[in-house]
Amino acid sequence: MPTETKTNELSLENVAELFYLNKDNSHFTESGGILSLALDKNGEKAEYDRVFLHRAFPYDEPFSYISVLDRDNKEIGIIEKISDFDEATQDIFRAELAKKYFIPQITKIHSIKERFGFSYWKIESDAGSLEITFRDTYRSIVRLSPTHIFLTDSNANRYEIKDVDALDKKSRRIISIYL
Repeated sequence: MPTETKTNELSLENVAELFYLNKDNSHFTESGGILSLALDKNGEKAEYDRVFLHRAFPYDEPFSYISVLDRDNKEIGIIEKISDFDEATQDIFRAELAKKYFIPQITKIHSIKERFGFSYWKIESDAGSLEITFRDTYRSIVRLSPTHIFLTDSNANRYEIKDVDALDKKSRRIISIYL
């Protein structure tokens, strides 16, 4: 007697399908710090009382390719460019992203010490003096250009140096080993 194997009916084509959110099919509102969405997806209307924004990529285009997630962290759709929305909605998006993606700008590096696979940094930033820890420092640095870098510490906090060449001489010397 043959056995029947059930397979998942989702094809790669269905899984990879993206739904783009735009000013014609989406209406975002913010009330009391909570972002909501009214959506018309191909004639099907849906209300989401709480949604979250997540930057998909790339780092150098922070207001493009924004994933919109529901309470269960399931993707509702993608905002290709926030500039496709009206000014008021763009302001809501910018405020939401600024809350989620606070990225201190490193302005000075006082010291970096290596110990047991971790590096301990004492820095100055636009958020004040900080001590941060990196695990596998080389993998924690993402170069966007020869002088623009992002760093992700051991707690998944992100930092940025927009122009390494703009740092003082001592800071450039200290960080040069990792670049």
